[in-house]
Amino acid sequence: MSDTNERPDTGETLRDTSPFARVWEEAVIGEAIIERFLHGDVSFDYSPIALMRALLVHTWRPCGANGRDRAVGWTPGTLFPQFDDLAQPIKRKVNHAAVAALPISFRPALLAGVAKTITNPAILNVVWKETTLRGRRAFERLRETARLEAQAARQSH
Repeated sequence: MSDTNERPDTGETLRDTSPFARVWEEAVIGEAIIERFLHGDVSFDYSPIALMRALLVHTWRPCGANGRDRAVGWTPGTLFPQFDDLAQPIKRKVNHAAVAALPISFRPALLAGVAKTITNPAILNVVWKETTLRGRRAFERLRETARLEAQAARQSH
């Protein structure tokens, strides 16, 4: 991530332009976790690759700003509340099936989420509790997939 030059003409990097620059250090940790996993580190309880999909589940929180309407969002909104507001204009591109389609400026939030959940798996329960309806079922399924993928990686080594 540190090498990502988003605007070559101005010399600005992703760190300079992302609305999630404040979580940059955690994002770098998340990136390192993914790199370790891809290079065979089997010490994780959850596959960080599968967790990225779980962390992009489209969800509905119990109530919106007015206290009555359901608030549409994504699971990272539990960890980074501004994620939902920033992702609304591009909502069709942000989903658990298309991690690669996530705009680059949102990736620090996703990687920071991976770091948070890998280093403190209890956070996954907080995220789960904050989702409802289809989002909760999808998150449960993808969280279990992440656990099983990590278990399979341990057994294969």
